[in-house]
Amino acid sequence: MFFITAQIVGFVALLFNILTFQAKRHRTMMSIQIVAATVYAVHFFMLGALVGAVLNMASALRAVIFRKYGQAGSGKRSLWPLLIIQIVGLVATIIIWQDWRSLLAAIGWQLSTLAFWQRREQRVRQLSLAGSPPWFAYDVLYGSIAGVATEILVSSSAIVGLWRFRKKVR
Repeated sequence: MFFITAQIVGFVALLFNILTFQAKRHRTMMSIQIVAATVYAVHFFMLGALVGAVLNMASALRAVIFRKYGQAGSGKRSLWPLLIIQIVGLVATIIIWQDWRSLLAAIGWQLSTLAFWQRREQRVRQLSLAGSPPWFAYDVLYGSIAGVATEILVSSSAIVGLWRFRKKVR
């Protein structure tokens, strides 16, 4: 029963992840990511995938920071928020390390971090596609049915978002 409950929690996170890539503005994307990451942290904790749980808690923190400091604009911005959150993810992975599968979550998380730091929403969608394969493998290895479905659907949602918000040639 606990496994089923964990999957239900994961599917709730999946809904928020899909909504992320349908948002038009970066700030809205990050707001939705705060909720998705928090729910996903609970899901992974329930599955015993501690690195996935901790990195998703770091993802919620990342979304808070990027919501404030990662806004679109033409001016220069400091790289310190990106560097700090990447270091947080690296240190968290080292401290919570379970086995070789932890590396998959760490790689997927770092790629996603780079994606969400982007100023242009289309670039976020493009780079998010790179973070999906390592997370997909991690999900399979930990029995996260919701995670596997999330990676498939979120990648699809990112592709749809790329198409919906493309620049139209006249």
